[in-house]
Amino acid sequence: ALDPDPGDAVTYTVYWADNPEFTDADSVVGLTDTSYTFEPDLLLAGRHGGPLRLRAVPGEGGIDRSAAGKSGPSSREGSPGLDELPDDTVIYWTVRAQDTNTAGTWAGPAGGWSFAVYLYDPPAPFSLAAPDSGAVFDTLSVLFQWHPTSDPDPGDTIAYQFELAYDSLFTDHVIPLLNVGADTSVRIDGLEDDSRFWWRVRALDTNTSGTLSAEAWSFRTEMPEPPSSFSLTEPEDSTSIPFDEPIIVTFYWEQSIDPDPGEEVHYSLFLHATLPEVVDSLFEITEIPDEQYRVTVQEDLGLLEWTHPIQVDWWVVAISGTDSTTSNEEWTFWLEQPEAVAETPFTGIPTEFSIAGLYPNPFNPTLHIVVAVPALDRVRVEVFDLLGRRVAVIADRKMQPGYHHVIWQPAAPSGVYFIRTSTQRSGELVRKVMYLK
Repeated sequence: ALDPDPGDAVTYTVYWADNPEFTDADSVVGLTDTSYTFEPDLLLAGRHGGPLRLRAVPGEGGIDRSAAGKSGPSSREGSPGLDELPDDTVIYWTVRAQDTNTAGTWAGPAGGWSFAVYLYDPPAPFSLAAPDSGAVFDTLSVLFQWHPTSDPDPGDTIAYQFELAYDSLFTDHVIPLLNVGADTSVRIDGLEDDSRFWWRVRALDTNTSGTLSAEAWSFRTEMPEPPSSFSLTEPEDSTSIPFDEPIIVTFYWEQSIDPDPGEEVHYSLFLHATLPEVVDSLFEITEIPDEQYRVTVQEDLGLLEWTHPIQVDWWVVAISGTDSTTSNEEWTFWLEQPEAVAETPFTGIPTEFSIAGLYPNPFNPTLHIVVAVPALDRVRVEVFDLLGRRVAVIADRKMQPGYHHVIWQPAAPSGVYFIRTSTQRSGELVRKVMYLK
């Protein structure tokens, strides 16, 4: 602006406010140049978290120049300067040229100009979702999830970066930065076993450095390991065990240890008894707490009488949780047949009433019953099931003194049966047998 008065000097005052009436305006006085420069990027970036974008638009409304008088719009001491402008604000500004003799001249247009302050805002805070911090996994594949966030800047888009490290400071990375796009989950495979990890997520927009998740969470991988290997000790492989009543066999094996902390080991003993065409039975004894177990053959296995040696294969399984380890060996022992069944010829006259022979036991398909009758008597041989129901009458007749041989070929389901032999003179005898199909 030029002053027509000779020798008069012109200075400028710049006014700005957050309202078109310029109430509580700020100002810079005594400017001699026709421009005034400040550095909004430098002044505002650290305070508002992003660069400043200015947009000059024509002012709306007017300014009461007469009310402003010589001093211009009302101003307040200590009011915020341009370096303290709030975000998302419209700033109105104008200039007055002043000389020494008049109230000066206002720049046009009448209402001044305005510009808008828009700071680029980072994405809103957000949190991780799963897995929870401190989780322990028995797998090396983990699905990570987090809550979605939004960006306050209109039209801005968000993408996520996943970060995985061995330490909470994220200096020792497993995965430095994995871009997952707009997804809010990612699965990571092939993690290292017996390790602790830390993970976090960064939400990125197009204009800022993004926002880290509100927390960084940790988890561990602990793959379950099976119990240690172990061996059988007794009875040794290929041992023969003589017949007795009862036959008691004590099994021994080495201790197996579970490497997983806090896991207890228990055992299952398996016995597979076979006698061709007679016996083929698998027995399992579970929840054994120690490294030994005693078996009574007749009571626990139901093996009562047999005419040939029974082969028994045995092994042990160590169990911990869902993991198991089978003994290094599978050994075999033999149960010898009773001498009376194997060698007694059943000849002559017996001295007492008895069931002299009951073989094989278990049997399939034929049971041989030898009844010893010391004097002429009526003998009845019957079969009963576990419920006490009579299944069959094998014999019911008078028998001369001596040994009498009868057989039973049942048309009944497999299971335990009782052979009852009774006479008019000597009472009755009961023996248990097992029928196997």
